[in-house]
Amino acid sequence: PRCLPQSGPPAGLPIDIPAELAESPSRHPSQSGPPAGPPIDISLELAESPTRRPAQSGPPAEPPESPPRRAAFKTLGCKLNQAETEAVAAGFKTLGWQIAPFGEPADVVVINSCTVTNAADRKSRAAMNAALRTPAAAPSQSAPFRPAAPGVSAPAPAAASRPAAPGVSASAPAPPAAAAPSRPPAPAPAAPAAFPRSSGGPQDSPPPSPGPSAPLVVMTGCYADGHRESLEADGRTYVVGNAHKSRIPQLVDAHFRGELLPGHIEEDRDPFGYPLTAPVFRTRAMIKIQDGCENYCTFCIIPFVRGRAASRPLAQTVAAVKEAAASGYREIVLTGVNMSRWEEGEARFADLVEACLDAPGDFRLRLGSIEPDRLNIPRLADLMSHPKITPHMHLCLQSGSEKILLAMRRQYTAAAYRSIAEEFRRRVPGFNLTTDIIVGFPGESEADFADTLDLCEELRFGHIHTFPYSRRTGTRADRMEHHAAPGVIKGRAEAVRAISEKSKRRFRSAMIGSFQEVLAERADPDSDPDSADQAAARPEHPGQPSGSPPAGLIVRGLSANYVPVRFRLPPGRAPRDIRSRIFRVRIDSIDIGDDPDLLGTPDIQAVQPP
Repeated sequence: PRCLPQSGPPAGLPIDIPAELAESPSRHPSQSGPPAGPPIDISLELAESPTRRPAQSGPPAEPPESPPRRAAFKTLGCKLNQAETEAVAAGFKTLGWQIAPFGEPADVVVINSCTVTNAADRKSRAAMNAALRTPAAAPSQSAPFRPAAPGVSAPAPAAASRPAAPGVSASAPAPPAAAAPSRPPAPAPAAPAAFPRSSGGPQDSPPPSPGPSAPLVVMTGCYADGHRESLEADGRTYVVGNAHKSRIPQLVDAHFRGELLPGHIEEDRDPFGYPLTAPVFRTRAMIKIQDGCENYCTFCIIPFVRGRAASRPLAQTVAAVKEAAASGYREIVLTGVNMSRWEEGEARFADLVEACLDAPGDFRLRLGSIEPDRLNIPRLADLMSHPKITPHMHLCLQSGSEKILLAMRRQYTAAAYRSIAEEFRRRVPGFNLTTDIIVGFPGESEADFADTLDLCEELRFGHIHTFPYSRRTGTRADRMEHHAAPGVIKGRAEAVRAISEKSKRRFRSAMIGSFQEVLAERADPDSDPDSADQAAARPEHPGQPSGSPPAGLIVRGLSANYVPVRFRLPPGRAPRDIRSRIFRVRIDSIDIGDDPDLLGTPDIQAVQPP
């Protein structure tokens, strides 16, 4: 029924509604049987208004369409989190939502958090507080959140006494009752509960109190799993664990519709239940093939928040690759928490890679970050000769010291890592090996650090992600002795970064003069004054306003071996859709800076369609 003003009946003609159509307050429309209690007589009156049109025959006019709701996202941590955020955002788009930049007005803000270090915890809390200060796109008028899936929690309103579904703890405030004129009506929520002060710690900013204009804030990811109790006690956000992250779009959409989702038993969790849809933030299809880890490295909290290792079935993975290729993705990335642990029966990771490469379609396959242990190196090196695979691997090292690798509880030695790198370099031309290094691990001596520097110099990495060791409460490393001073850690990180910049420039400079297949990821108008002058001297490009010479485009993308390349498309030569196209580019030079792009000239005639 249409909502009417509550200030008394306006003047006009009464309309009698038959008693049999009147509904008892205690009867739900879906219930069968006679209505409870005596019939209710309802009389409504229509107000006469000078602007009101007389009744017309035929179907009633359609109400004005409400603007779509807006969802914003903030992702912290690993590439797997980025892939999952992409899939969740695509899920919202499928449901008709708009994607808003983080910090702009939104109806919901999803924080995909990280907890790998104490610093990551602080960043996750800071992102949560920033989201709570974000203005809402429009005042919410949905009913109090009633999550029905285990692993999803929201603080319940103070007046609510109904128990949550199994595995769900209720703890979030009801959204305010004020309604935007363009939003469809929904049941009025109960009074909001009080919001206790954040328990995030002294380094947090003062916790904001969500007011009537605050959006719905969803905390998910590893921080949400590792700090569920404190988040629920905090009472300002809704918490969705990693195991149910893929259901966030449906949960939130149902919340704004005032609906409840059916409950699911705990075994129904699906870490791979992300649908493939059109790209939102990225041009590459990220396919999750593995979750969880059981290595229990002494510095890592991830096994405690991601759980035991789980592998996506081979047939399901290959089907996802086929779907991505058929949807027009030119690059497909396999990702996971610890992909080297992928297995299904007798099949191992190399078997999965080969099956994906054999899938039909015009695409290239990239391997995400991977651990060195349990890999069939000769088999993978053979697969690197396949025309669809990219000659790049991010193989985690962490330290060049055998003593420190043992203290970290890594599953390989520095000598074994060196052999792997030499094998790929020997058999794969132009192979780009990148890695991670942790400096300042407890007990790392000057001699241990010197071993790391020597190995980094020797292996000539294309890039080194350098991580100053950060204590993580709950890990074995946090309880170890001989923690390095912050100044020592900072100095060691600077030394590794200096080696990384030098080896990165050397590797990229060696590509000058070669042709590279570059997947375009972004394109911006060319603001170079010289380019504008040259464009002004040419005839006007069709479709451009008279008197305003067309600007070219500066395109940035990634080569097959994961090196950033930048090139210019002249006016009138740019394809309609730049993103997801592969350009053949001649590398002419290298830019300045510590992470330099290669600069090149595209072969326009060889542009591959999306």
